[in-house]
Amino acid sequence: MKRFLIPLLFVPTLASAGPSILAECTFTSECIEGEACEMSDYAMTVYENDTAPFIMETASENITGSFFDDKGKDGNSTLFGNSAGAAHLLTIAPNGDARYSIQMDGPMVISYLGNCERAD
Repeated sequence: MKRFLIPLLFVPTLASAGPSILAECTFTSECIEGEACEMSDYAMTVYENDTAPFIMETASENITGSFFDDKGKDGNSTLFGNSAGAAHLLTIAPNGDARYSIQMDGPMVISYLGNCERAD
């Protein structure tokens, strides 16, 4: 259902060219704090946008980014965003290796390991 609603959020206006895909990510490992890592099929699409540095779209929520360091000194791209009760950090290495972590109230952390294919 969210996949059908998401395009409505990005209807282009005269002031905005609309979103463009920055990366498509798939994560094959999920590590929940205090538990052993398990196989995962978690996925995310990262959009660049005129109204926010980026938006991370997942099956469970959309996270509006507040910081985007695209290809910093080390070549990594780092994206940071917040949602209700959680901080999100996505790091994409030049070779596409990706780490996504969610730090939640509690405290509790979930980490995902996988790969992102950049659109550029």
